[in-house]
Amino acid sequence: MATPLQIEAIKNVIKQGGKNVQKAMLDAGYSKNTAHTPGKLTDSKAYRDELEKHGLTTKLITTALVEDINAKAMKHDRVKELALGADILRMRGKDEDMDKDKFVPVTINVNVEKVVAKDKDE
Repeated sequence: MATPLQIEAIKNVIKQGGKNVQKAMLDAGYSKNTAHTPGKLTDSKAYRDELEKHGLTTKLITTALVEDINAKAMKHDRVKELALGADILRMRGKDEDMDKDKFVPVTINVNVEKVVAKDKDE
């Protein structure tokens, strides 16, 4: 169950579109020291539960993201969506944080014109 302070901070986060959790926490009345570590709020069960009350669920985000990725005809058009998905799944970051067993090798085909350097003596 979220505390009144958490609820106020979460309302502030929603109002400002999640852009500055520290500011949302300060505006709600959290101390500067606590607001300096916004993960104390955003990593809490109360945070997820409160966001779900506002309709922002993991299922909504993942379903919408998958639909958007699948709707893009060209693979290069999906880079931002795929990067966002990787961030959500915590697939990007420090090498020691990554589970290399979850990655699948991919081949990327790139069309590049052959560039030939001219000899200076010619």
